[in-house]
Amino acid sequence: MSSVNRVRPTVTPGSQRRHVSWVESKISEKPCVPGDLIKLREAALVADGVHPTTVRRWIARGILKAYRRLPSGALYVSKADVTALVQPVESGGVA
Repeated sequence: MSSVNRVRPTVTPGSQRRHVSWVESKISEKPCVPGDLIKLREAALVADGVHPTTVRRWIARGILKAYRRLPSGALYVSKADVTALVQPVESGGVA
């Protein structure tokens, strides 16, 4: 068998393919997975009704850890992590 050189697709600035690969680099590969995983849409509702894209941004920025379930490849987050992220900050006076 001859070796085949595989060529990566051309990525233009701002393309979705580039974004997805960047987001995937922030996804946890650890075998220890929490038992309270919820879908991104559910996480958006838990986080006071933000848009699911906002949850994806939190994952991309490293604010929220995501887990990928196989074989579907869908992203999930821990409900406890989302709840902790959106806890209100107590006002201590004038900032």
